[in-house]
Amino acid sequence: MSDATFLRPVRADFLIFSILIAATLIAVDVLAASRAPIERLAETRYDDAMRLVFIRDWLDGGGWFDTTIDRVLPPEGLSMHWSRYADAPMAALIVMLSVVVGERAAEGIAIVLWPTALLVAFLAATGLAAHRIAGRTASGIAVIGACLWSTTANIRFGPLNIDHHGLQLVLMLLVVLILMRPGRHWRDGLLSGLVCAVSLAIGLEMIPAIILAGSILVARCVASPAANARPLAMFGFSLPVATALLFVGQTPFAEWTISRCDELAGPVVVPAASSGLAVIALAFGCTRLPGLGPRIGLTVLAVGVAAAAALPAMAPCAAGPYSNLSGSLGDVVATIPEARSVSFYFGQAGTLGTVFVLILPMMASAAFATMMLFHRKMRSGIGRDETRALLVVLCFGWLGFIASFVQFRMMAPAEAVTPVLMGVAGAGLVRWVQSRPTSRGVAVAAVAGLALMLVPGQAYWSVVRLIPAAHANEAAPGPRYVPFNACRQDASIVQSLNELPPANLMALGNLSRPILLLTGHRVLVSSYHRSETLMANMTLTSETDLGAFRDRLAASGTEYLVLCGNSLYRSPDTVATRLAGGEILDGFSAVMVGDRRLRVLRFEP
Repeated sequence: MSDATFLRPVRADFLIFSILIAATLIAVDVLAASRAPIERLAETRYDDAMRLVFIRDWLDGGGWFDTTIDRVLPPEGLSMHWSRYADAPMAALIVMLSVVVGERAAEGIAIVLWPTALLVAFLAATGLAAHRIAGRTASGIAVIGACLWSTTANIRFGPLNIDHHGLQLVLMLLVVLILMRPGRHWRDGLLSGLVCAVSLAIGLEMIPAIILAGSILVARCVASPAANARPLAMFGFSLPVATALLFVGQTPFAEWTISRCDELAGPVVVPAASSGLAVIALAFGCTRLPGLGPRIGLTVLAVGVAAAAALPAMAPCAAGPYSNLSGSLGDVVATIPEARSVSFYFGQAGTLGTVFVLILPMMASAAFATMMLFHRKMRSGIGRDETRALLVVLCFGWLGFIASFVQFRMMAPAEAVTPVLMGVAGAGLVRWVQSRPTSRGVAVAAVAGLALMLVPGQAYWSVVRLIPAAHANEAAPGPRYVPFNACRQDASIVQSLNELPPANLMALGNLSRPILLLTGHRVLVSSYHRSETLMANMTLTSETDLGAFRDRLAASGTEYLVLCGNSLYRSPDTVATRLAGGEILDGFSAVMVGDRRLRVLRFEP
């Protein structure tokens, strides 16, 4: 790094102080999760609960290539799009620990230990990235920001978060760190290509970020081919080769020609190969072209050829990962939070919490860091290496924010770098205050900026909790319903189903995943897009015709209907709401289980 004075440390011990705060917060989370971790997983982490079921099936005798969960929609089961590469560390931990403490305890330790280790790795990479740009103060603020922002502290990382998203963020932040390096060694291109290939094998949500990483390498090569051609060529070599090898390693030979849009398959492997060849040709071509104009022209030609070669393989996936679903399930897909545009959350009063907790910190951090860059650049207060590094991070931050307007899940590139931007922008605000020590206005503005980046969610929920208190004495009009999620927030409720013999359960209201984790029953409904039948059964909550409701249960092989008692399913006149409220309708008979908050009915076709 250069010797520029850009945002240098306020105090040398601030980073140590931040690490102690982060360690304390992590320790508190670990202690809280260590008490009945399997039950807590079932109560709070639904995709993560399904992930543990997926791993259990593998360890119980399923093969490496067997990605079917047999207890979902029997007898054919549910084929999952998840990668065994992401499961391998968890599975290895469970196997090793089970020798000492038993399988159940080993699972509990593993679901706390593995995601906590990923969090520590993410914090270390975040602190390093911020330090490279702006020194120790930025590094400390970035670490604290990652521990305060719910996306990184509670949703992607930390105890019980065993889904693959945390691993994806660590991998992408590693790519960002490589791109930030001031050197231009061929190993940088090789390593970044390998990491991107692993990311593709684990899941496809980082495709926009991988395209961005390649674009940054291409832009550098076009601008300065002598220094950047070799890293670009190695990226173009390692990405498609590693992608193909990882594809072969996790895909059965019989499925190599099947086009799938939600996992590593032909629609990704072929574009990776064509892009890799085009990038290698571009790297060698740029070194032989003397002017910027010809190199830009060659780049346009290479991109066009690669796109034309990849288009036939990509065509089946033009509609995205839900292309296998019929149009009649559009309303179901629209209820999946990650499939919505981020604009949905700005336009709904009931979703403001998501805006303040998840979106606002990302927006504020990217905006403040961008303003900081321009301000310091105009005053010649930032060196070339710091500029290069910060521009890389900002590209990923803004890419994630813009892409989230297509689908919320596409925010992932920004999730990887937002804490870094918090650190850079926060250190800049602190520096601003130090430059004007007598200005109260500057101090207030800086504190407000830090709060906007670091704690808007905490501030929002503090205010929200105070508002209902003013109306506590007002009587609520109409019938009072129990939220159906109340039955999945207490593991003992679901565990009471173990009093029944193993059966096919139609469990409405997102009860299926806790049931799979805590009981031996089979389930017939869930929000996994690989099965149109499975998702179509979610629409039973809207059915008002008893005959149609019964016919659909009979067709699915339902033995028991499971509802949360006195809950509202869509509207008061739906069959599910009436049954949950205690009505006994033709074809159903009540079954008493230990927890009466659960409404269990035997279905008799």
